[in-house]
Formats: sequence, C-alpha cells, structure tokens
Amino acid sequence: ARDAGIRIVLLHCDYVRGGFDDQPLDGGQRRFDTGTLDTYLASLDRAEDLATGPLQSVAAVAHSTRAVPIDRIATIHAEATRRDTVFHLHLEEVVKEIEDCGRRHDRTPMRLALEHGVIDERTTAVHCTHSTAEDLRDFGAAGGRICLCPNTEGNLGDGICDLATMREAGIDVSIGTDLNSRIAPAEDLRWIEYVQRVRHQMRGGVIDAEGRTGRALLDIGTRNGAASLGVDAGEIAPGRLADFVAVDLEHRTLEGVGPDHLAEAIVFGTGSACLAGTCVGGRWVRGGPDVAGGPA
Repeated sequence: ARDAGIRIVLLHCDYVRGGFDDQPLDGGQRRFDTGTLDTYLASLDRAEDLATGPLQSVAAVAHSTRAVPIDRIATIHAEATRRDTVFHLHLEEVVKEIEDCGRRHDRTPMRLALEHGVIDERTTAVHCTHSTAEDLRDFGAAGGRICLCPNTEGNLGDGICDLATMREAGIDVSIGTDLNSRIAPAEDLRWIEYVQRVRHQMRGGVIDAEGRTGRALLDIGTRNGAASLGVDAGEIAPGRLADFVAVDLEHRTLEGVGPDHLAEAIVFGTGSACLAGTCVGGRWVRGGPDVAGGPA
C-alpha cells in the first residue's frame, strides 16, 4: 500500500469460533484464527507499529456475533474506543445466522449487539441484509452506520436489505467489496439502487433532497465511505484530505452529458472507464493533469 501510494485503513479482524455454540474452527476457517483476546490485541499493536506515515492506519474489527462471543466483541469495541478508531462488525447477512443466534441468545444478532453497547457512532455493521425495521430504527438512534456489499450479496444470493427503513432511520450507508471476484465501486453503487427497484417495482430507492439518484449514490461511495473508515475525506472542502479522482469529461462514454446529468452518467453508465487520475493526500499517484507523483 505504501509503495502504491494509496490510503489504507487495515481493519484487523478477530475470528475465533465456528458458530454460536462455540464450535471450534474447522478446515479453511483455521487460517483466520486470531487466538486469545490478548493475542489479538497484541497483533493489533504490531499492526499499528507497521502503519507508519499519514496514509496508513489500523482499526479493530470483530468478525461477527457468530465468530466472536458477544462479551469479547464488547471488549474489542471498548478497545476501539480507547484507541479512538472505528469499529466494524458483520451482522445479519443470512437468515441462518439470525436463527442460530435466536436459539442461543433468544434475540437477533443486531439486538444482541445493541444490548451490549457495541453500536454507536464509531460502529459500522456490514450487510444487515435481514435486519428488522424495529432493530434498524434502534440501530440508527444509537448512531451506527451500515456497509452494504451488493456484489457479494448478489453473488451469494443473500437477499435484499430494507434500505428504505435504513434511510428513514437516518443511517449512513456505504459500500464494501467483501469478495474479490469483481472490484467495481460504480457497479456496487448502481446495484444498491437496482435491487431496490426490482424489490419495490419503482425507481428512486436512493435519492437526495433534490430527488436525484446519481448524487445520492456518489455520496454513499464517497462521504459515507470515508466516514465509515474514520478518514477525513470524501468531499472537496477546506480542511478535508485531498483524496479524489479526476474525471475525463471528454471520454466517449460521457459525450453529450451535461453537468446536471453527470453523476447519473458516471454511476449508471461509464463507471471507472472515464477516470483519468487518482489523487491521494494532494499528490497524483495515477494519471491526472500533471505527471503522476506531482502535487495536485
């Protein structure tokens, strides 16, 4: 990451069991084993020691209520608070996860997390595909954020989230990849909207105050994503980090597109094809109007 010049937040994930009944890790899961809590926290320290310079940082993650006992999750969340980092946690991607949690704890994974105080303004829950409206409203009131992974959730057939309730509850939604079969942020953004259209048989699953879909989706991919990672970026404004991409307005995929429709054209049409450069921390690391490596 340092050699490539990208900004990176290493979300160091704790993973210690194979299910809610404390099943041992088996097969391919074993390589994720982070050991005792002390071992995990020590590895977090080592990762922080390696994260030198302004472009690297580390944050604490508990994989899920399935893979980490809730008391241990609460301890890791408290450690994230002490270190002043963000905290991420997988929640309710599939129905079986919710059913298994109900048998063990008599409540949903999200309700379990809420009751143990691990949902607040530093918390991002990943997926929340099958979260109930009641849980989502309480989650939003606690200040939590949600990261959707449309390509993964579609690839695995997980389901479609209740995005309307998420937005009504004031929850900031961002995107993540979760798998590497295809890395395409614009595609993830458009599929957030498309699956809602399929579910509700109407457009406008994601719109801003002016009724525009493209700008609202770009906010999900920029402002909300940066906030989820604890990075002071996501928009071009005084005091923000100068992390952004340059768009080639003369690219063939944008021919005839005016300013009022540019956001929609980028998200639903061209995607990354029209990107001409990447600026990180005020320096071009790829393309841009100046030679890569020069100041923006």
